[in-house]
Amino acid sequence: MKRILWAAVLAGLVLPAQARLPVMIVAPPVVAPPPALMPGPAKTRQATVLRARPQHQSTVEGPVPAGAGLKLQVRQSNRDGAWWYTEYQHYSGWVQESALSQ
Repeated sequence: MKRILWAAVLAGLVLPAQARLPVMIVAPPVVAPPPALMPGPAKTRQATVLRARPQHQSTVEGPVPAGAGLKLQVRQSNRDGAWWYTEYQHYSGWVQESALSQ
């Protein structure tokens, strides 16, 4: 019986119990989560400012008080975080996403 089994192993028909088969693990694709906010109406959680560009050191265009209603238009992310382009009263500019809620 052992000779028949060994002949089958050599012929590639049967694998011995000690044989290890290579295993390929396929991970699901990484998908970025959707932004917390979407274009449209939003409010400020705290007093903030509109900036000329989506950067902390950018020129301040105007103040925005806590609870102010805004219409979010365009989102941009960079090393300074996520920013939304919006308008408030007669000011327009970029506000940091962390200061907003929908």
